[in-house]
Amino acid sequence: MKNLAFIQSNLSKWITNDPDSRKKKSLYLAIVQGYYLQLKNAMSLVGGVVCQESRLSTSLPRYQVVPKAKQREAFQWLLRQAKDFQGKADRNFERKGFIDVSYYDQLLEFLVKDIYDLRSRIIIASQVDSKTYSLGEYFDDLYQATFASTIAGKSPNHMERLMQIAFIDKSIAGTVNPRNATPGMPYSFAGAPASVGGKLISLTSTTDYSDALKSGRVNYGGGDPSASIYPMANVPALDTSEQYMYAALLKVRPLLEQRAASTTDRTLKAHYQTLAFKVAKLLDAKK
Repeated sequence: MKNLAFIQSNLSKWITNDPDSRKKKSLYLAIVQGYYLQLKNAMSLVGGVVCQESRLSTSLPRYQVVPKAKQREAFQWLLRQAKDFQGKADRNFERKGFIDVSYYDQLLEFLVKDIYDLRSRIIIASQVDSKTYSLGEYFDDLYQATFASTIAGKSPNHMERLMQIAFIDKSIAGTVNPRNATPGMPYSFAGAPASVGGKLISLTSTTDYSDALKSGRVNYGGGDPSASIYPMANVPALDTSEQYMYAALLKVRPLLEQRAASTTDRTLKAHYQTLAFKVAKLLDAKK
């Protein structure tokens, strides 16, 4: 990521034969995509499961979950990077290049969705190893990162506010109708049957049968290498997110009300008041 930042800071200096900035804008987009790819790489560790070749002569397990500490480290790093993602943008370059909407800004909503869709990976990994990084720990880390500035009495930046809005909206939706708030299939889960609408999720594997899939042959030496070798799980049936979402709403309500009353920033006050109103509307209706 340091290399990407170095290249970005030198685009105007290195690319000179580019009067309309077409080349520089194309490279700038590639740099933004490179940052996003780094975040996606970290996401693959959260709920990550390695599919290994297992034989009778070896003691290797068929599936091995990424160590719990490594998953949590990757998720916390991802959250820190997501909150500061806009800080990587070169606003001066964007103004000179007549970029109407920053490529960095355009990716924010995708980052938020990716973060919440990681629940699918965590749910499935927990079926392979019950002692792995859990949904409860995921929500604890997500809550702390999302509201860290608010808890500390600081003003959250733009991405943090988007994350707070998403946290409240998704928690309300998950509490009211859990089945409609089931996490989607992360993009790295290639190979899940389209017929189930992404609800049955396959796991990332070190084995690649893409050539066999392209060949169209269905039987290879008595087996079918085009068939999925990954464990499958019914995510909606296993998803217990609503329990943690409801608990988080109870926990965050007094925090939002306190900050809405104490802040003197009109925009931030409106932000907290709106979130507090949404939470109160649901919790008071349940009494």
